[in-house]
Amino acid sequence: MLSATDKDSARTNRLGRQRLPEEKKIHDTVLKEAAAKCRPEIDAFARCDKTNGLLVIFKCREENKKMLACFAKNTTEEHYQVVRERRAKEREAAKAAQAAAEQSAQKKK
Repeated sequence: MLSATDKDSARTNRLGRQRLPEEKKIHDTVLKEAAAKCRPEIDAFARCDKTNGLLVIFKCREENKKMLACFAKNTTEEHYQVVRERRAKEREAAKAAQAAAEQSAQKKK
């Protein structure tokens, strides 16, 4: 169970991701990577869903729990920090490449 402080922190993080475009991109990247890592659990839940139709709520609880546990394990704040650092390095590399291109364009003039 989450404490009140943890809930407030999680809520603040969610709201921040909605307002800041860079955080939204980071969030999307983390979710995409988590989905790739959780592909077997997602596929198991999808198979259960297809075979049980409307009874999915009752008959696929175990598959749903496994899928949600996998997502929880792969969407921690540590994962967000890793992606933030990776994106910062990518931005720095892009800025350096752009600066080098501008310098070479100026030398040609």
